[in-house]
Amino acid sequence: PTGTTATYTITLVNNGGSAATSVVVSDSLPTGFTYASTGSVALPGGATRPTTLNPTAGDAVPAFGTFSIPAGGQVAITFTVNVAS
Repeated sequence: PTGTTATYTITLVNNGGSAATSVVVSDSLPTGFTYASTGSVALPGGATRPTTLNPTAGDAVPAFGTFSIPAGGQVAITFTVNVAS
């Protein structure tokens, strides 16, 4: 039905031996899905977000950044999308 929403969570884990820097996370949504809002951005394990990049409502490929993720660190992004009928 029109007006339906869905919630996505993207989790990144740096299993490498060194830090990942200047990381931007994006996700191509299925046809008819568009970004609505961010619920939360969790940064366990020492990850940081030196610069804030957020998607715009209506984006079909939302992008979040910019993250620095140390070895063993994580980023978890939860967001809501609108689903077309």
